[in-house]
Amino acid sequence: MNYLFEKISWKSCTTEHLQSYNKKLVNSATDLLSKDFSDINNFYEELSNLIKSAAMVLPRVQYKKHIKPYWNNCLKEAKRSVMAARAKWKKEGSRGPQKTFIIDDIRKLRLHIGRHNYVGKRKKQKVVALEVDNAVLANPQVVADLWANYYEKLATPPEHVDQEEMKSKVDEILKNSEGMYDYTFNSSITAEEITSVITTLPKGKSPGIDGITYVHIKYGGEIIVGLLLNLFSYIIELEEISKSFKMAIKIPIPKGNKTSRTFDDHRGISLLPCINKMLEIIVLSRLQKEEKYSHQPLQGGYQREQDALTTCFVIDEVVNHCREEKEKVDVAYMDITKAFDTMWIEAMLFKLHYNKGIAEKTWRLIKNWYIDMKEFVFIGGKVSRTYNLYQGTRQGECYHLGSSLSLLTI
Repeated sequence: MNYLFEKISWKSCTTEHLQSYNKKLVNSATDLLSKDFSDINNFYEELSNLIKSAAMVLPRVQYKKHIKPYWNNCLKEAKRSVMAARAKWKKEGSRGPQKTFIIDDIRKLRLHIGRHNYVGKRKKQKVVALEVDNAVLANPQVVADLWANYYEKLATPPEHVDQEEMKSKVDEILKNSEGMYDYTFNSSITAEEITSVITTLPKGKSPGIDGITYVHIKYGGEIIVGLLLNLFSYIIELEEISKSFKMAIKIPIPKGNKTSRTFDDHRGISLLPCINKMLEIIVLSRLQKEEKYSHQPLQGGYQREQDALTTCFVIDEVVNHCREEKEKVDVAYMDITKAFDTMWIEAMLFKLHYNKGIAEKTWRLIKNWYIDMKEFVFIGGKVSRTYNLYQGTRQGECYHLGSSLSLLTI
């Protein structure tokens, strides 16, 4: 995201730019490929730093003058004088003759813009606001912190639920599976698997906390495939998930076309590191080679080319068929509030093992993905504090491992 990192102008990249990027990757990766890292966190930190360092040769997104042609040096000085006058005015208690000067400066600024007829070309800025206890709050930092409080509460199990019994059952599964392999990883991850995933990666997706996008990977060439193969092999062998893979950026997105400013009318989307999502795709694709790990065909959630309209069409067809056959139709509508945000992780792990048969190394790997999860909220250009997640699975792209596993257990 451009709030943490400079945004690369991939459209402006020439063949020479991409060749320089690839060459720098190759030169820097030689040492990393020869190292034997037993610490996944160090390996991933060096890998991400290597990619970002090589990307320094690529062009950045530039400020576009034509978007705000009226914003020249004269206006910059006028704006500075207004802000300085206002700061002094507030410091002196918001009273006195200084107030008149501020109004005069603001008038001059507006007259200068209006004189050039550029007011209409201003882009309407999105106002970040939140309604809490019948009060509308618009301070971006306050809003970000309130969202963090809200999501942290969702990610904390209620006190009245006794989870100790389920935790002991999960610990028993872990103890009985130690050192055992299952069919999912009876063969190592291959370069062909990684290359196949890279070819399907979309462009224009936001990065996670590390600032690495899918496009960094797509233009990385064979050297990136080799580095990722080493990383993923270490992760599978050691059954250790990098801390960076568990840190998400939470962005509240309004549901549908709603303009409401309440918590319930938003959906929290988690931005995870793109390299983490690539590993999730590989694990999920290996699991789904068996039919029992695939979603029910009529399940619409997190399925490509499936939405509410498709589900409505199926229901309509069933009702019409039953009417023609003069059969009775019973329909039950149920909505699980905050289903993904409040998913009981221990219960999900228990059901994945006993109901779906996911076991041994795959089960242990999934379990490690859901230990020490953290995230922070980004909204209105402001970042909240970081908080822990003790329940819930991530929501985002349709191939998020957590969302798919949650659907398997429903």
